[in-house]
Amino acid sequence: MTSCPHRFRVGLALCCITVFAQVAPANGSFAQQVTRSGGSWISAGIGGGLFAGTEGLGLQLQTAHQRGKHLYSIRGAVVAEILGDAVYDLGVLYGRAWAEGRTFLSLSSGVGLVVTEECPGLFTGGSCRTRHALGLPVSAEVFGRLTHFFGIGFQLFANVNSSQSFFGGLVGVQVGSLGSRK
Repeated sequence: MTSCPHRFRVGLALCCITVFAQVAPANGSFAQQVTRSGGSWISAGIGGGLFAGTEGLGLQLQTAHQRGKHLYSIRGAVVAEILGDAVYDLGVLYGRAWAEGRTFLSLSSGVGLVVTEECPGLFTGGSCRTRHALGLPVSAEVFGRLTHFFGIGFQLFANVNSSQSFFGGLVGVQVGSLGSRK
């Protein structure tokens, strides 16, 4: 397994900055229109991801708390080959959240522990090699909140680190206290 090329990391960083620039206008007027003042929920998603040039199944589980525009979350994310290598993280993130009507947007980043497992093939035998590293987890979400306790949407996640950077996209659900409308 080789680490992600430098230009991939730079591209990922530029992509995140571009998304943030599109979501948060310079005058901050949209951020002032928060219609849900807070709440706590659990979200889960399933989709696909990429690490070391390998596609895999992507999964994410997070618990989040929103207070005004501030979003605090703990998330676990994994990208894994079926019966093969895997990379996953457990991270603590802080971000900004925006809501208008039933639409919820967020962008978060933080610090996390990354575990990379490189395993031999199913029929070749041998033991797995495990590496640990600190990483920079990033998460972006777009959800439609169908009720005050359930939402469905899309999540993008990534972790940039020295061991094995990875990213993925998911379809997910939010369940919990999603905030009250003002």
